[in-house]
Amino acid sequence: MTASPTTTALTELAAEGTNRWHLGVPWIVLVPSDGHDGSGVLQTTYRMDSSAPTPAAYHGPFAVTPLDHQVCFASSDRAGNPEVEKCLAVDIDSAAPVATIVNAAPSPSVSVVSSDDASGVPSGGTSSRSMWGR
Repeated sequence: MTASPTTTALTELAAEGTNRWHLGVPWIVLVPSDGHDGSGVLQTTYRMDSSAPTPAAYHGPFAVTPLDHQVCFASSDRAGNPEVEKCLAVDIDSAAPVATIVNAAPSPSVSVVSSDDASGVPSGGTSSRSMWGR
């Protein structure tokens, strides 16, 4: 009996921001291997966000939409050895943060409040300044 195959997932063609966030739509490439003395990879399958009860056969690179945040994948070899399914988190934030200027009249100060519904903003996302420089 030979060992189970192993599959590696690579993300390509999407700029990476901070903390694993992709700034655009990444393509997923699955690379299965059964080693130099294995029986050979028979099939590689994948599914998105646990949405498909039956994984789809992998035939080549595929894009992950902003709604798909987890890609699970596994391979099996010709000897019937299955790989334990692995999952990769794919976080996509293709929208820029929003800044809102708030002026509580008659106060001479304004506040800028920033928000980002997907990846969030760093702490300190609110800033207050006096219109008179104080």
